[in-house]
Amino acid sequence: MSGTTRNPRPSERGGCQILDGYPRARWPQAEAAYRWAKARGVPFDLALFFEVGTDELLARLAGRAREEGRSDDTEETVLHRLEVFQRQTYPLLDYYRRRGILVRIDAVGPVAAITERILAALHWHKANALAAGADRPEWAFGTAER
Repeated sequence: MSGTTRNPRPSERGGCQILDGYPRARWPQAEAAYRWAKARGVPFDLALFFEVGTDELLARLAGRAREEGRSDDTEETVLHRLEVFQRQTYPLLDYYRRRGILVRIDAVGPVAAITERILAALHWHKANALAAGADRPEWAFGTAER
């Protein structure tokens, strides 16, 4: 998940919603996002989790600090962010796994390779939903009723 939060916006085709970096904690954000989507008939089909190790994250953010002149990307700050992520956000993985919508993406390597992994996962899930008879993947609302 990204560190930024964007307002969900419908796509040009199909009313797709993308929440980038949101929710960051199960309560109340994840439940609020779920209720928001359900009330609008927009299922949360997938939750993508980009897996990147600590060393890779430190290297990427050190590069960003150099390229963009960011003083907030020190190793100490990044390690603190990762600790907060482990405590507050990482539990969401189990939440989405139990709902059957978690997709883990290996996000290490060239951007083109990571993009291919993302697209392959999206196509695989769409094909499976269509094969199951859905006109669009909507299994996110299956067993998650609260």
